[in-house]
Amino acid sequence: MTTAIKHGQFVWHDLMTQDVEKSADFYGELFGWTTHELDMGDDGIYTMLLSNDTPIGGMVKFEMDNVPPHWMPYIAVDDVESVVATFENKGGSVCMPPRDIPNVGRFSIVHDPQGGVISTIKFSTSDGGAPLSSEAGRFCWCELLAKNSSEANEFYKELFHWECEEMKLENDSYWVQKLDGCPQAGVMNMPPGVELEHAAWVVFVSVDDVDGAAKKAQSLGATVQVRPTDIPGVGRFASLKDPNGAVFNVFKGAPGCDQS
Repeated sequence: MTTAIKHGQFVWHDLMTQDVEKSADFYGELFGWTTHELDMGDDGIYTMLLSNDTPIGGMVKFEMDNVPPHWMPYIAVDDVESVVATFENKGGSVCMPPRDIPNVGRFSIVHDPQGGVISTIKFSTSDGGAPLSSEAGRFCWCELLAKNSSEANEFYKELFHWECEEMKLENDSYWVQKLDGCPQAGVMNMPPGVELEHAAWVVFVSVDDVDGAAKKAQSLGATVQVRPTDIPGVGRFASLKDPNGAVFNVFKGAPGCDQS
């Protein structure tokens, strides 16, 4: 990183999966990611993900009834306890209370009022994490599929000091969340055909060729949720489900600003 991270900035992404080895093989083949295992003591093994030798996220063995594998974004905050308290006061709930990660920082996992799961984190140093980037193989965007996008938009923009811009779609609205004028996330209602019990954050990974990435992902065992599609004036994307069931998107374009 060349600049200090800011409150409200997406800075890390974890994959919660029941089969870490299978996930590592899949994403390694698809994006060229490599891994590095860290012994977290009583918390077990944390498998860090690297893109071109840059740490960008990690994988955690996760098995919970009725909760499918999923990607979880981390958002930087100035004070974890304060943000968690605000989450609760505004109708959210705490999945994991604030706790320290030795030599890394302090974090907590929370659910918003509609059930979307994120982690808030304050790093020990001002240059921690891996902010969004348009570089191929890096996380470049996050999107919340909400039950009620207007309510979710208000909840998050107040919590993280995001400025929001409403984009009118054919039959709905898409809320672009900005940090200091730099777009980095979107909030929308669940599209037709998507029936989730609660809101869900979805990650986007930058690629050089969306169609090629989608085809390769299929050959590796992924399922196409949304075939490669153009977003007028923005770029091209495809939505996929990895072999373990975690949803992610690939993207080519410029949905936000490089923040690394």
